Amino acid sequence: MASDKQNPSYLERNLSIYPWYTRLCFTPFMVPIIVLFWEKNGLNTFDIYLLQGIFAIAIVLLEVPTGMVADLMGKRKSLIFGNLFNLAGCTLYACSSGFALFLSAELLLAVGMSLLSGASAALLYDSLKQLGRESEYAAREGLATSHQLISFAICALVGGLVGSYSLRLAMAMSILGPLLGTFLATRFREVHMVEGEVGSLASRYWTLVSDSKKFVLKHRLVRWFFLFFAIISGSATWMLWLYQPYMQACGLPIWAFGMVFALFNLYAAFISRR
Repeated sequence: MASDKQNPSYLERNLSIYPWYTRLCFTPFMVPIIVLFWEKNGLNTFDIYLLQGIFAIAIVLLEVPTGMVADLMGKRKSLIFGNLFNLAGCTLYACSSGFALFLSAELLLAVGMSLLSGASAALLYDSLKQLGRESEYAAREGLATSHQLISFAICALVGGLVGSYSLRLAMAMSILGPLLGTFLATRFREVHMVEGEVGSLASRYWTLVSDSKKFVLKHRLVRWFFLFFAIISGSATWMLWLYQPYMQACGLPIWAFGMVFALFNLYAAFISRR
């Protein structure tokens, strides 16, 4: 291992695995039909928005602590544990019904997604930096994101077709992503950055959070940007759960839901690639 630290060429493996990881770690077969799945299992519109509101709050509260986990334990372990939490959440979703169990599944997914948040991109950047090729990051990340959105489009198309036969089967198929993600995450090699004491790392992390807060409070334009971003992302999020009831009200067959969501993702993939 010491020789590996001196010779970063062993990190080439990360560059070859990363595109496959981004394509396969999340297979959202359930997205085109998930509102129909919730409604069939006893949730009304209020329950759906309450469920997603709690999930969003959990993500916000977990973002900083899980970021510290990635720095303390390593990006590779953070990816492994994040995928395992997602696997548990998707499995619980596929086997349960009712608000209480769905909430438990959402909280598991919130922990998993927080552990994954930024960890894979950070692993890619750290690997390229150790190899002296960090200038390649933007192109590699843009291409990987484009391929991931194409994968989402395929999953949406298949999910709509399967959902027209069985909503629960489409939900169960979504387990495939975190299962593959866990396997591929174990194949990554950890990047050995300059190490420090655990206490000093935690201290630097909280200092970063404190400095960021002061920066936001000091700059008015940044505060307006945050408000603008919150409105845009929030609107996109709550609208997501209205697409399916709207398409259903318009008489669109369930199998066509997947085609609509596939087109959304293909357009996003084109923009990301550009």
